[in-house]
Amino acid sequence: MSMINLMHGDCLERMQEKESGSVELTHCVTIDNQPVGSDMNSNDLMIGVAGEHLTCFDLISKGYTAFMTEQGLPYDIVADINGKLTKIQVKTTRTHCDTPRRVGRCPSYRFGVRKCGKGGRKAYSEDDVDVFALVCVDTKQVGYISSTYIPMTLLIRVDEFRGEYSNEVQSARSKAVFDLKKEGMRNADIGREIGMARSVVGKVLKGESKKRDQGVYFSDLKLELAI
Repeated sequence: MSMINLMHGDCLERMQEKESGSVELTHCVTIDNQPVGSDMNSNDLMIGVAGEHLTCFDLISKGYTAFMTEQGLPYDIVADINGKLTKIQVKTTRTHCDTPRRVGRCPSYRFGVRKCGKGGRKAYSEDDVDVFALVCVDTKQVGYISSTYIPMTLLIRVDEFRGEYSNEVQSARSKAVFDLKKEGMRNADIGREIGMARSVVGKVLKGESKKRDQGVYFSDLKLELAI
């Protein structure tokens, strides 16, 4: 397995030199001759550049032509996707963190999307970007989301914690309530069985329990859904 140094703007040319499947993703991006994955204490600028290279690699590996742009533009990459030049802005994070203002542990990838410029004092206009690429350096995942309508900040769920988020736990507990009720168990006994107040059991059976947002996982952010 060979090491490739992908410098600014040369992703396509260097990738074409290699046979398909002969390049390992962790070896594709180097900055100042240091693999990004080997030093998680790199400054934010280096992390951002790493995200751009990873996105360029991801697009090329999907069969698209992609080029990194020069600094000063509101987008980082231009890709020919299905015959259309698509402007892609890359947002990168090192790893996930616990979601602010939530009860209990709720790990999420957090991306400040709409802000741009020094200190985030500006916002992207409708014509600046077609697609946002979201990059996680820790897993080297790249997800895509359309720029048509997105909030200032995106919270994306972590796939390895699937099934542990509050709405998913609630859904599993609600299913258990109905299953036990079908077996003829009384509400009080159901509550004791699954650790739920009798009044809550009644609300679940009546469909009155509070519904919670389903949330989006990183693996849901497919490129074909963003274009």
